Amino acid sequence: MAKRFVYNLEFPDYCDQLSIGDYIFERIENYHGALQALQQRVNIAAEFEIKSCTGSHAITASVRKKTPGRPRNSVLISKSKASELDDILHLLSIFTRRKVFLSLPNNDESTIIADPRMADFGVTLHCSIPQNIEIVNKDSKSPTNFMEDKDWIHYDKGFEEGINTILELINDSTWKKKYRNGFYLLICEEMIARNSLSLERLYYSNFLHAWTIWENIYACRNQDQADKDVFNTKGKDKVKFVLRKYFSFIAIDDEKVKDLVQCRNRLSHFGEKSVNAKHKDLITFIHATEYLVAKTLNLKPSNVFNVEENFKQLVGS
Repeated sequence: MAKRFVYNLEFPDYCDQLSIGDYIFERIENYHGALQALQQRVNIAAEFEIKSCTGSHAITASVRKKTPGRPRNSVLISKSKASELDDILHLLSIFTRRKVFLSLPNNDESTIIADPRMADFGVTLHCSIPQNIEIVNKDSKSPTNFMEDKDWIHYDKGFEEGINTILELINDSTWKKKYRNGFYLLICEEMIARNSLSLERLYYSNFLHAWTIWENIYACRNQDQADKDVFNTKGKDKVKFVLRKYFSFIAIDDEKVKDLVQCRNRLSHFGEKSVNAKHKDLITFIHATEYLVAKTLNLKPSNVFNVEENFKQLVGS
């Protein structure tokens, strides 16, 4: 594979390259300028000083294959031409909260239709990747003693290690069978995305994508059932099944689960939430779905938004 350029990949601070699967991602020469060209919703003072801006797509990296030969097939995308690189780009999109994609080959100038905005959600997933921070020399990235080296920095290898661990997990035959090749991970990118609905309907589509993930995981974990039985299982029973499997710390309240199902039904059929449902309930369910996805990827879910306490209040007694 010839070197290709990559849009919108945001590297961890002081990380010049990421080795993921059989691919090396490297920052472009003017990475700071490219990073500033992306949408930035707040001012940032870390490795670089970044000002908030509307931004757009920007090429931030290049990627090349480490070894010759045919790449490993994609797990998430069933098309015959899709490869491991497609899975890596998808995982990077979810865990960096930006749409990461390749430049088109042969200088093709086709219009880019991907959304350049940073996702509204995804922080719970991003924070579920464990950190692995070392004190290293800023230039060599070799371990150093901060008492003796004035050019020391905190360097986090956890993101690279975490994405690699997830990539190997989804390629495991047991995982692929259990989760039917992880279709719900494709939905996850849509769930965390920024939507353009009016303020009174903000996050409605995110909530419905989250609900689809619960339905899909229910079906994955009940592959012994006939299709018609999966279709005919009541929504509250599907939710309760997933709660028991992945949220064992919650004592389920049947009436609260019924209220949540009623909220979903009204959103899906009439475009409005039920009278008793609050806007924060939609957000809590989306955060809880990120928590759920993290568990399916063998991560310890982050509780950065107090999702455990909030979700227990929403569906528990």
